[in-house]
Amino acid sequence: MGVARRATIALLALGTCFGASIPNLHAEPAPQRLILSPSAGTTFRVQAVYPNIGVTCDAKRLKDLRARYRGTLQIVRRSNGLLALIDEVTFDEYLQGLSEMPRSWPLPALQAQVVAARTYALYQLTHRTASGTRLGYDICSTDQCQVYRGVSVEQGAFGEAWVKAVRTTRGKIMRYHSRPISAFYFSTSSGTTRRNFPGGSPLPYIRSVPGQDSASPLAHWTVKVPLADIGPILEASNDWPGGTVSSVSLSGDSVTVSGAGHSAHITKGSFRFDLNDQAACVFPTRYPTVGSSGSKLPQTVPSIDFSLARSGSSIVLTGRGWGHDVGMSQYGAKALAEKGRSYSNILAYYYAGIHPQTVHEPGVIRVLIADGVSLARVAVEGSATAATETGSALAPGERFEVRGGKAIDIRRGIGPTIAPVLAVTLNSTAPFAIPPGGTVPIAYSLSGPARVTLSIQRDGFEVFHTPEISQITGPNTFSLVLAARASPAATPTDTSPSAQATAAVAAAPLEPGDYQITVEGFDGLDRVKTAPVALTVKQVAGRRRSPAPHKAGSSAWALWVAIGVLLVGGAALMIRKTMRAGR
Repeated sequence: MGVARRATIALLALGTCFGASIPNLHAEPAPQRLILSPSAGTTFRVQAVYPNIGVTCDAKRLKDLRARYRGTLQIVRRSNGLLALIDEVTFDEYLQGLSEMPRSWPLPALQAQVVAARTYALYQLTHRTASGTRLGYDICSTDQCQVYRGVSVEQGAFGEAWVKAVRTTRGKIMRYHSRPISAFYFSTSSGTTRRNFPGGSPLPYIRSVPGQDSASPLAHWTVKVPLADIGPILEASNDWPGGTVSSVSLSGDSVTVSGAGHSAHITKGSFRFDLNDQAACVFPTRYPTVGSSGSKLPQTVPSIDFSLARSGSSIVLTGRGWGHDVGMSQYGAKALAEKGRSYSNILAYYYAGIHPQTVHEPGVIRVLIADGVSLARVAVEGSATAATETGSALAPGERFEVRGGKAIDIRRGIGPTIAPVLAVTLNSTAPFAIPPGGTVPIAYSLSGPARVTLSIQRDGFEVFHTPEISQITGPNTFSLVLAARASPAATPTDTSPSAQATAAVAAAPLEPGDYQITVEGFDGLDRVKTAPVALTVKQVAGRRRSPAPHKAGSSAWALWVAIGVLLVGGAALMIRKTMRAGR
């Protein structure tokens, strides 16, 4: 079935839903903008698919967008037939949806990040791009602007801390000559922050100061690249004619590459760009390499601040930092917060003594959440109305797909795929045999930060579950204490990304018998469960085992018996009081 025919059928179905007459479809222009207006509490689960036509390098393929958003969602067909997605939210909702810093970090660091992000967003509102003006958005959602991921941020792990940082700094921004500054920030410095970008003029409101980020896993890094890899990487970047590279040397800002009768001089910046751009394409299983923290580096060469040395048949790049070095170091903000600095003092340290001031925030902001996608799938979590930009009402349903092309093509009944990205992996599935009052240690790993809860079932019925606890990426341990009375959930105190976090929750005592335990993780988007692990609560010698009710019917019967006993007892008491009163 052709695209035009599918569009005709979709519009016919929509007109039928509203009892509207269908005009001559060939005389009507296709709608350019689909506007989804939610009712209170409604969110949109969105999957946007990029075409990636002609992209053969997996590292360069744009990954599907998977996220949840509140606010008014617009799907716009661009002139090339591809789609752009814009989310219009309140300013607070936008800030609560930013994912620019680990939310497990100390509150003053989060507050400093929020104020910097709020300031940067207000700056962007007064410096809109030509594309933003044309499409109708204020700011993008990638690291080219600020990373915005919607509802999953505030509802995911440590989301309450981030929301607190937003609310406790409401209206606070940094200004220079009464205007919002361009509050740049980055991950880790090369030792000292910079006042300007390469080739640019120094910014009067940004200092060059020690980064205070020596504890960052990217403060110092080393990358080893075999000479045999250099030739194919540079050749793919058109900076090497081909053949084996026998030597690479660095002098000042120039890298000299020699071998196979050739010699090439490349700037240090171009050499770094080539390795970042092509290494993962030519050798996808080798680059980026693993850093000292045990995780892959964010890029093959994270910073231009590196030295180069020969080591056998390889070169070794030794460098510092990750990011552009201008403005606030995020790891530095974390370190200063851990030393007791307030968010205001942290910001003043990096931004030339400027302390936050309170201003009036705008009511809404429009965020470009995807651009250049071939299709978008939406699931309405609640209720919403749909219309074109001319006001024509549509009925796309609770799940639908929108495609671009010559006209917007709406296909109802097709929603986002449900394959989760979050993974919760048990370290062991061996059964437990624990005495009453003992501790059940559940060790597992998370592929990303998540809220975690443990559930205990017996004969298919849940008998206990713990409160959700935010835990970090990587190995974690959840210790379930089978104690006499419940105690509040404990938030992990060690929140470093590479460390193991342990949480302990006390549970009501379980009767001796056989149970199953499952671990459930929720990252604000995906909710996943592990396979059940067997738990046997052992019988204590000399203690008679009392049967536990397994079925809802038996529980209800016991409840009615208890009510009957209370009624009979109450009646007897009233009779006694009446007899006494009559004496």
